[in-house]
Amino acid sequence: MFGNRAIYHDGWVACTRHSIPWLMVPNPPLSDDVWELYNVNEDFSEADNLAAKNPEKLKELQKLFNEEAAKNHVFPIDDRRAERFDAGTAGRPDLMGKRTSLTVYEGMIGIMENAFINVKNQSKTITADVDIPSKSANGVILAQGGRFGGWSLYVKDGRPAYTYNFVGLHEKGLGVYRRALTGPQRRRINALPTGRRLVMCQQDTGQQAGNGLDDREHRHLAAVHHEIAEGDLADSRSGTQVVDPREDVGVAGEVGIVAHRGSLPGHRADR
Repeated sequence: MFGNRAIYHDGWVACTRHSIPWLMVPNPPLSDDVWELYNVNEDFSEADNLAAKNPEKLKELQKLFNEEAAKNHVFPIDDRRAERFDAGTAGRPDLMGKRTSLTVYEGMIGIMENAFINVKNQSKTITADVDIPSKSANGVILAQGGRFGGWSLYVKDGRPAYTYNFVGLHEKGLGVYRRALTGPQRRRINALPTGRRLVMCQQDTGQQAGNGLDDREHRHLAAVHHEIAEGDLADSRSGTQVVDPREDVGVAGEVGIVAHRGSLPGHRADR
């Protein structure tokens, strides 16, 4: 994993640490890796490295590793780290393919990141038809990620809000502070990547949807929509959202993305 290799055979372990996943520095050539050797029958905690004392045994296990690696299609070794989380960057098939839109419904929860449309570090538009029962209603409309990275479109005290959590370091919130509206309505959030605008708009019930955000101006909304909030998005994530990224409709998942009432773990949208 990440270029780190090891093999066990008849009580002996040969291993080498090629990289540390969370240490974002260039990897050395695989040929420069230093191998270690342990006799786990006598040293179960692998505290005594015998590589210098028994180089022939180390060569034997290295040869065995190469044979097993070739047999099991390990070569060439891919020592990329964060890049491998994104299918497009890693060069593997993407379940979503070239899909540019996805419709989800209430009850669709726990969808893992690679089974959800890729919206990382690029423009996205979220449109939700909601029925807000009261001015004190709270709950998640759609959320992806967790406390250490992700985004959430939710209702707080009857008002729509959107928060982008940048890897747990800081949050960018977009809230509406005007009078809360109840009943059926359509909410749309337009989010562009780093340095661009966040715009939230509302469409009156019964009107047809417009074209949303015009990419040439980044702020132009179709006439049938009413802009109700806007702000700047300083940072956006290009790699995986979090270690356990999931998408949830109508509820915040295992770990809340933003510490607000209505967007806490397990908090379902009011009905």
